[in-house]
Amino acid sequence: MPTVVDFFLFEHGHVHSREVAPSVVLNLEDLLCDGLADEILRRQPDEHTNSIVWLLWHMARSEDVGINLMLVGEPQVLDEQDWAQRMNVPDRDIGTGMTMQDVARMSGQADPSAVRAYRRAVGERTRTLVANVDWATLDETVPTQRIDSAISTGALRPAASWVESFWRDQPLMFFLWLATGHNYMHLQEAFIARDRCGSGIGL
Repeated sequence: MPTVVDFFLFEHGHVHSREVAPSVVLNLEDLLCDGLADEILRRQPDEHTNSIVWLLWHMARSEDVGINLMLVGEPQVLDEQDWAQRMNVPDRDIGTGMTMQDVARMSGQADPSAVRAYRRAVGERTRTLVANVDWATLDETVPTQRIDSAISTGALRPAASWVESFWRDQPLMFFLWLATGHNYMHLQEAFIARDRCGSGIGL
């Protein structure tokens, strides 16, 4: 009989690439990105719309912080293998609170292949960790020291200070949403950006 972990991994597989979850029939990241040139991934179709590469990075950063720092209290994937340098994105925060000028700067400099590789590494780590989580503890409020660690490591920029207050009241279960529902939400945004760039399909 399928378990709650099985359900999470099934949903999580949908929002990542086939390399993260090869057993899932539909991997939305591949449907979004396959065949797209870097120029399209970096493009902001208008001054109010995020680029696809920024959205992929934001999803990955949010999942990395949410699962590693907040859910299990472990180091981020970002701090392994020089990911910031490889992506050419020095920002350590999750992107919430960035201005559209910040988004444009990041979109223009980021290496889309490296961003996708980082997101893949984050997704793979999530699947390993969640398979071993004690689900009986997930109704507990996130420990204060994990919030403090996220702040001290630069996960939130000053313009996103409201996120800190919001996180402090959340049960650990909430951070699983950053690896599933949050990704679904921003993948929808990414498909819209792709359509507005005149290249691709809707979702």
